[in-house]
This record gives sequence, C-alpha cells and structure tokens, in this order.
Amino acid sequence: MEHLEEHQHAFINADGLVIGIAVFDESAHDSEWIDTFATEQGHEKVVCCCTYGLPYIGDTWDEANKQWIETAPRTAPTE
Repeated sequence: MEHLEEHQHAFINADGLVIGIAVFDESAHDSEWIDTFATEQGHEKVVCCCTYGLPYIGDTWDEANKQWIETAPRTAPTE
C-alpha cells in the first residue's frame, strides 16, 4: 500500500479492537518509539495504517492474517 499522507497508526486493545488512531511524523515509521508510546498508554499493539489500510475505531485487527475485520458500524453521515 502507498504511504498515507498523514501517517496514521491504529492502537489496538487486548481484544484486538481499534481503540484509537493517531497521526505521526513520517520519521515514526519503523521506530521503536511508537511501540514504546503504545505500551506506555496501555495498548497491546500499534499497527501502521500505511501498510494495512485505515480502519474505523471499533474494527478488529486479525493478527494471523494481518488485516482489518470491519466490526465497527458503517453509517452514512446525516445532515
């Protein structure tokens, strides 16, 4: 996948759910700092969205297949 302009990273809890998405400088890619940050904040894992696509908060990370499972509701915005 092509790098995303904003360099989002998804934060995953112990159940594999995306509980947050944060934007980092490009220099954060492949940095141990971002893993340390995630651990210190109580997250189980951080996943680069440039590599695996951008999930919704509430989606599930499938570690075995390295892909997102759409478990968050997808609703159209209302006016």
